[in-house]
Amino acid sequence: MPFVIENPTEKDKGMLIDLNIFPYLGKNPKDEEEKQTMTPYNWIIDRENDIALIRGLVDKDFWDRKNFVLLWKKIPIKFEVSYRCENKNKAVYWGMIRDGIPHKLEEYRDCIIIKLKEAIKTYGINGIADSKYNQPKIIEISF
Repeated sequence: MPFVIENPTEKDKGMLIDLNIFPYLGKNPKDEEEKQTMTPYNWIIDRENDIALIRGLVDKDFWDRKNFVLLWKKIPIKFEVSYRCENKNKAVYWGMIRDGIPHKLEEYRDCIIIKLKEAIKTYGINGIADSKYNQPKIIEISF
């Protein structure tokens, strides 16, 4: 099944809270109520393979970088990637800055990177489904 942009269900949000995904996203909720409001409003997901991509917080001093968490079989993996858009967002170029693949998943590294690339292609420029700005003609990923 291919990746799709979706809004997490209430069950999905409960799973994200149980996994304590927040530190991976750069968030620090103070209580259960904040956890509910800080769960992502959308994600890129392949439900059949139990893999999801969630965008984390962006450092305003590094506007050309994005932080993502790839949930690999419910194991969060943090990635920092660079990106640049050209030709009025008709082309987007992605590169790897840092990956957080844990040692216990090292044997799956190649597969994880392939799935990350597939998810980023679905993410496009802004990860918003049906957005006229999320339709680049060229997506180049160099990692």
